[in-house]
Amino acid sequence: MERQRSMRLQALEQGHLSEICALATQSLPQEHLCPEDLEHGIFRDPHPDPEASITAWKKDRIVGFLNGAFRPSSEGPDRALIKLFAVHPDFHRQGVGTALIQAFEARARERGADGIRVGSIGHLYFASGVAPRYTEAILFLNKLGYEKAGESFYLGVDLSQPIPRYEEQESQLSREQILIQRPTKEQKEEVCQWILNAFGPGWSHETSLGFLNDPVTVWIARARGRVAGFAASRATGRVYFGPTGVGEEHRRQGIGRILVSRCMEDLQRDGQSMAWIPTGWGRIAYYHQAVGARVARIFWPFDKRWEDISTS
Repeated sequence: MERQRSMRLQALEQGHLSEICALATQSLPQEHLCPEDLEHGIFRDPHPDPEASITAWKKDRIVGFLNGAFRPSSEGPDRALIKLFAVHPDFHRQGVGTALIQAFEARARERGADGIRVGSIGHLYFASGVAPRYTEAILFLNKLGYEKAGESFYLGVDLSQPIPRYEEQESQLSREQILIQRPTKEQKEEVCQWILNAFGPGWSHETSLGFLNDPVTVWIARARGRVAGFAASRATGRVYFGPTGVGEEHRRQGIGRILVSRCMEDLQRDGQSMAWIPTGWGRIAYYHQAVGARVARIFWPFDKRWEDISTS
């Protein structure tokens, strides 16, 4: 208790990025986070809540942080998620992590959420859960009432190797008046509106971030002049692919794999050695066949619901 009394919590601010990046490097060495990643994931969130991201201080030093967020739901209360949290190794088992999570749980209750997901809900997340290698974090969450809620994957694409090109398929599509293009910044509204209508606001927002890059890191398919599919890279993070989707009437024509390939080439030209593709079990074979992606990391999301606590 004395250790917790000597600690204070305050909102995470943009000026803290360098310090929390250094902390994350020590606490989460496999994530290779940089200030750009943190700024992107925290301060470009589509539904910002300044009280959802918290730092823990001892004297004049940040010893832990938590990045939380909320996602509106048309089917009920807001959904709360913890996108990222870390405690400096020198301050483990001193109540820092507990204080951060309890503070976010209090905010989630204020917002009317019926529970919390640790990992991803929808879009713009750092990881889709907790990597099993962080065993202490898994045990810590379980102790606080969080339960494993599935499994997801990061596929890795080795960008030191040639990326498959689908020139023959692309020529066939061209004969059918389906063209693969890199849109201009001026076409952002058109493309993102199509994605909004076809796939929802999450993917539309994430893809809009790809239009901030120079050159734009989005590729689209146009069928007879109209957007029919899309793919983005460096939209959800420096080395990440996605989101991507093809309109229903144009699926199974090879459009998706051409778009994936173009995005991989963009990352390759950007000097990246590896690309990450967050996905679920059902898409592993597709990406393996399209660009040689292999399962590289596994993540476990965790859930805690207030109703589960009240009935246990």
